[in-house]
Amino acid sequence: LRWRVGLRWRDRPEHNAVARHLVEMGAQVDDVFLACALDDRDRATDLIRKSPGLVNSRTHQRDMLRGHVTPLHIAVFWRLPEMAELLLNLGADIDAVGHNDIKRPLITAAFNGSMEMIRLLLDHGADVNATDAPHGGTALHWAIYGAEFWWQDHENRNAVIEALLTAGADVSASNAQWNTPLSLAKRLDRSDQVALLRGSY
Repeated sequence: LRWRVGLRWRDRPEHNAVARHLVEMGAQVDDVFLACALDDRDRATDLIRKSPGLVNSRTHQRDMLRGHVTPLHIAVFWRLPEMAELLLNLGADIDAVGHNDIKRPLITAAFNGSMEMIRLLLDHGADVNATDAPHGGTALHWAIYGAEFWWQDHENRNAVIEALLTAGADVSASNAQWNTPLSLAKRLDRSDQVALLRGSY
């Protein structure tokens, strides 16, 4: 079950269906990370209420669900806003640093182009200018960069950028490669995003 769920990261329907079938056949959802990945909010609530520290615990480095991340990272990465809101209400660290391809929750949501998740995290007080390591990018950098990947949500990309700007994203922030969001958008030839960013100065 854990292996099948771990393959869901690009929302492949066949893996979702197999995971659901395994649960229906009696596979045990025996930890908070698996409960979050399966969007099993009742099970996640039960586990966290029994052991509150689980809400900010981390997966093992080699976990199929992604290594060294919190339940909130998993919910954001797989675009599960109701699970994410549940975790936040139970005390999840909204600005928890991630690992490898999963960054801070807001940065991950921006990279994914997930407008619903962006609104949720900003409403709960996520730091719009927090950076990731080792790249030093903010959510605004990653919102622009995420447009380069075919599996990401492109329909809401500019709306995500506008929401970040409205929340106070720093358009002059430089990442580790000395790129500001504007210079990154220019380098990637994103004319619509260049116009958005110029309009915010």
